[in-house]
Amino acid sequence: MKLAFERSWFASFEGLNMRQVALDLMVGHSQATQAMAAILDRSENTKKVNKLQVDLDASRSSLRTLEEKYKSLKGKCKEAMEKVSILQAQRNKLVLRVEAMKKEYREAEIAAAQKL
Repeated sequence: MKLAFERSWFASFEGLNMRQVALDLMVGHSQATQAMAAILDRSENTKKVNKLQVDLDASRSSLRTLEEKYKSLKGKCKEAMEKVSILQAQRNKLVLRVEAMKKEYREAEIAAAQKL
């Protein structure tokens, strides 16, 4: 649907020179600006726009706060993952040590049994 619209929109400019296209776009922009000015001339619309602007500013402020919290939590998460990695390495060393001690214990049991 969008592609068909784009094709028809671009096709409407075929055969026109770039100067005419630019003029058509400026006229369209001017008409849109006039329509926006007419909307804002009504006081209730101006109040709505002002309220929406305040809401937008509040949302942006909240977004900045959330971004700061995200960065902080991301840093803490990275630190925690590094600590987990260190703990896993220590655990693996201890597991190997326990396995070696079990092997030594079994060998000692076998040697003790052979002496009896």
